[in-house]
Amino acid sequence: MRIVHIANFYGPNSGGIKTTLHELGRGYQRYGHEFIYIVPGPKYLKESTPFGLKISLPSITLPGSGGYQIIKSNRQLLTLLEFLNPDRIEISDRFTLLKAGRWAKQMKIPSVVFSHETLAGLVDKFLPVIPKQLRSAVVNWHNRKLANTFDTVIATTDFAAAEFLKLNVTNLKKVPLGVDLEGFSPVNRSSKLRKELLAGHKYLLVHCGRISPEKEPIRSVQALAQLQSAGVDARLVIIGGGPLWNKVRKQAAGLPVEMVGYVASRQKVANYLAAADLTIAPGPLETFCLSALEMQLVPSKPTFVVLGDSAAFGTGDEIATGKFRGWAGFVAEAFQDGCEYFNFSRPGAKSSEVVEIQLPKALALSPDICAVIVGGNDMLRNGFDPVLLYKNLTYTCQKLISMGSEIIMVELHDPNQLLKLPRLMRRVLNRRVNAVNTVYKSVAEKFEIVSIKTRSIEDVHNLRNWHIDRMHPGPVGHFMLARNIAEQLRRRGWAISLPYQLSISEKSRAEKIRWLLRNGTPWFLKRSVDLLPAALILMLFELYNVIREVINPKSSNAELKILNHIQSIDANSQMLKAS
Repeated sequence: MRIVHIANFYGPNSGGIKTTLHELGRGYQRYGHEFIYIVPGPKYLKESTPFGLKISLPSITLPGSGGYQIIKSNRQLLTLLEFLNPDRIEISDRFTLLKAGRWAKQMKIPSVVFSHETLAGLVDKFLPVIPKQLRSAVVNWHNRKLANTFDTVIATTDFAAAEFLKLNVTNLKKVPLGVDLEGFSPVNRSSKLRKELLAGHKYLLVHCGRISPEKEPIRSVQALAQLQSAGVDARLVIIGGGPLWNKVRKQAAGLPVEMVGYVASRQKVANYLAAADLTIAPGPLETFCLSALEMQLVPSKPTFVVLGDSAAFGTGDEIATGKFRGWAGFVAEAFQDGCEYFNFSRPGAKSSEVVEIQLPKALALSPDICAVIVGGNDMLRNGFDPVLLYKNLTYTCQKLISMGSEIIMVELHDPNQLLKLPRLMRRVLNRRVNAVNTVYKSVAEKFEIVSIKTRSIEDVHNLRNWHIDRMHPGPVGHFMLARNIAEQLRRRGWAISLPYQLSISEKSRAEKIRWLLRNGTPWFLKRSVDLLPAALILMLFELYNVIREVINPKSSNAELKILNHIQSIDANSQMLKAS
């Protein structure tokens, strides 16, 4: 079947009409039909496009419309239609192409007209001086004439259909608009782009629409001014061009407004929309506002991702479903508008696993906030290398920050406050924990990261806050940690509440024993193969360190040595960049 679609007001900067034409063409061709669309242009021109055969006819530009064009000669249009001999005719203009509808009826060719805007709204806005009853009579007369001229009138919404329904039009069909679910998706959200568009402000508003009178774009600027006067630190980015460009720019003087102009790339528009806290698509007179639908598919929630080991996984806070909640679960629930929460951590993970396996998953989501909690398993393994831990954490943080992510890190607590160990083993553990925390502090200072100093949390080492294994926080400990993290995020401008007070039931002595038999003993037996021999060797080394420190007290500052190593790494990397 040969389908011919005629559209005025189509041009390089068109929005909904152009998108509709192109998507109709794709769909018709996919089902084996021939699609030809006729649009206004500078001269007669035929060209093949992915959407079908495009024929441009000489046109005139409407004054004050910002470039809108209509076909100059209806006679030339009808002559072309006779030559094309279509099986179906579609019209995307309810004012200037009625002759094409009459011709189709005369030739007994089925025809369709799309109602793109509410005529009643247009008349009320642009002809307010005409008495209301007369305006209403004119609108009703034209709508009846339109419905009688074409076989079918298509409206996309109840709003569009209302002015035809009240006339009892029988050939009205409502066909809801569809949206490109792949192009316009939460996956497009980029923390890096969002950070650029915010330019230091807290909230991002994105206006997407033609800067023309019927869209009333001034409303978006007025809304921003109201927010600013109310103390809301917001910034407005306006996408689109049109005849009111200069007027809007003058209205926006002195306000945090960026006027991007017309954006040809649909993907780029999708990225802008996905970065926003609030999107605006003003179309008080339109029934065909695709951008309003596309905006509904972009996220208004931050993406919160967690990387790391069992401390990040939530070990110690198993809930009724058999899953682990942990501090990250509490934080995820505390976002005022919710969040997209992903936890890629794994018990037993070391920093190398975070870099090689977990980090790529996080980068694919472009997280707004990412927690990186790792180092405990590096510390417990034979051959612990704090410099390698520093390199892995630095690489991870650099990658996340390059995407604009906010990073959370948590220093280790003092396990010697909870565990009863031989004196030499306590010294070994203390030295390694301090080494991990020294690395954390260095990375946090380097990248200005949210870093929770666990040992500074009040009453943190009270046994009731810890799991029976005394290595992981219990439900109360996870909750305490969540409150501290939420407070830090709130100070950085995130819309997050402090988690509510936690009420839990204390595990019975029998439950604790069962846990030790089911989990603790197998873990100890599994790790004793490498952990116990290593612990004995480390205690011998520690005994040597004790003797050496008695002879030379200056040799005891392990943290200083680690810092010197880190500083030398950073200095070498700077030299490589400079060269």
